[in-house]
Amino acid sequence: MLWACVVSGAVAFFIYSNTLDFGFVYDDNRAILSNDDVLPETPLSELWFHDFWGTPLRHSGSHGSYRPLTTLSFKLNALWAGGDLRAVSSSKGFHVVNVILHSATTAAFTWWIGLLPSSHSRLTQWLSGLLFAVHPVHTEAVSGLVGRADVGAALFFLLALLAYKAHLHHRDKRSRFVQMMYLVLCLLSALCSMLTKEHGVTVLLVCVLYEMLFNTRHTPTEVLQHLLKRPCRCDQNDCQDSKKIQEWSSRCLIISFCIFICARACLAGGHFPRFSTADNPASRNESLLTRTLTFLYLPVFNFLLLLCPTTLSFDWSMDAIPLITSIIDRRNFSILTFYCAFIVVVFRNIKCLNVNKPVIAFDTIVKRTTVDVNENNDYQVNSEWLKATNNLQDLSKFKDAQTYHSSTNQFHFKIYHRTCNLIKNNSTLLAHRRCNFNHCSCETAVQKLDIPIAIKMSKKRNDSKVILMAIVLLVVPFLPATNLVAYVGFVVAERVLYIPSMGHSLLVGHGLSRMIAWSVGRRIKWQQFLVIIFTAILLVVFGSKTWLRNFDWCDEESLYRSGLDVNPPKAYGNLGNILSVQGRYTEAEMYYRRALSFRPNMADVHYNLTSSVIKKRYTGTGLLSSVDQD
Repeated sequence: MLWACVVSGAVAFFIYSNTLDFGFVYDDNRAILSNDDVLPETPLSELWFHDFWGTPLRHSGSHGSYRPLTTLSFKLNALWAGGDLRAVSSSKGFHVVNVILHSATTAAFTWWIGLLPSSHSRLTQWLSGLLFAVHPVHTEAVSGLVGRADVGAALFFLLALLAYKAHLHHRDKRSRFVQMMYLVLCLLSALCSMLTKEHGVTVLLVCVLYEMLFNTRHTPTEVLQHLLKRPCRCDQNDCQDSKKIQEWSSRCLIISFCIFICARACLAGGHFPRFSTADNPASRNESLLTRTLTFLYLPVFNFLLLLCPTTLSFDWSMDAIPLITSIIDRRNFSILTFYCAFIVVVFRNIKCLNVNKPVIAFDTIVKRTTVDVNENNDYQVNSEWLKATNNLQDLSKFKDAQTYHSSTNQFHFKIYHRTCNLIKNNSTLLAHRRCNFNHCSCETAVQKLDIPIAIKMSKKRNDSKVILMAIVLLVVPFLPATNLVAYVGFVVAERVLYIPSMGHSLLVGHGLSRMIAWSVGRRIKWQQFLVIIFTAILLVVFGSKTWLRNFDWCDEESLYRSGLDVNPPKAYGNLGNILSVQGRYTEAEMYYRRALSFRPNMADVHYNLTSSVIKKRYTGTGLLSSVDQD
């Protein structure tokens, strides 16, 4: 488990090591170079009342983005650089921190996956961690310095998940002080994630859903029925324990989520920012049909970017993604296919949890017996468990029950790491095929129970839980970018996919590990070979794409040239600005005119074109300096 984290983190650092000497590009200029809050001489208190770009939050022109911890990290980098951000080498420290944060986030993500109860947890951990480390969609977040907000929020996001996992573990052990400490740590990490970037607060909702999936033996249907105050079909013992569904820790998370959101809204003056039509064209469109279809398509487009990141761009605004204005648009078919497939996958996995519900759960057994676990994961069960099982009339009904030995009052059995994870997450108490009985005779073992079927059922349950957890990670952090709550200032932003890509990496990694395990179990060597080769090719292709894409973020001219095919008006306009600053007025004029040919109503491009033409005429006459001063 530790090696998977180390290797994944090292790969993540290596794949972005070619960005360390890059400069400030695109939004970095406004967020760092032109932001007075980043300067060492600016009082530290100022950044807590300003937005990410240095404008007061209550100002009418504020962008509304509140990320003080990210700005604070920029300020520390500026101090490290000696306060001279215009120096050529000043950007190196910023890029070093970005790459280190990505490496640490990858390691934390890999560690968290190893804690999930899965029959293929080790292989899933390796594949998901490596896929997250090399995914090309992360280039904007890591290579672009403004993307530090997303990377830092993701790191705190994972720390909150790890802290809540530890809280649940110690809550089952009734360790009051320790569980409170981990819960407070979870809330602090969630707060830091939100202060790094706004959507980090969604980790509190992810923690609640994580508990519903992994820390309760109730099915999702029973949880929903309980929340709706309807009688569920669980047995009497289950109903007596139904209070566990609404533990005080889950309520604390939900209350904290509401408090954080309200506090954030109060800081912004209780209003949503307004963005230009070019930033989010669908938000200003008068047609309800156009807005609905376009906003339904954008999640599909983002998912395709995660699945096949062949075309990437620094900016997806304006007409980079045309609006869907008619129901006969062919993209509507992809919308229908995507959401139907999504609903089918979710309901099939929920159905799997409902059908394969364990009969005797670990938390029920604990009430009747003493179970001790040593460092080697050896479980010792006393004779009260034997008495409880002797009262059962038909042991063959309990497919998930543990085999036992009646010739002695106690027995020892060894459970490997995978089965141990099942037990610790309130799945059924299972026997492993390689049980090590040291104090009893195996001749008296009960033979009525079908242990392989029990193990298979529990594997299906845990596979379904992992798939649902991956979907939660994919969907919940992405919700603020869907325009459901408020219109956002972008159409598609690749850096916003940094946290949701965790769910995608887990989903793909788990799927590949299941395919490999399936081919190994059936001894089909050619299928096993094909899956391994496909996995290796996928990682190599993604890694190569990331390495090459990084060079597009080397400087602004390279970045804008890379986006000419995706967003021509924005790319040509920005490229003209860069060439004009360099004194290449003829080329700048050409690119300005090309930008206007795609979008004639860009007032800033008209102004820059006029300025460039004037400067071109005065070049060589000695009057250019006076024009620049004016």
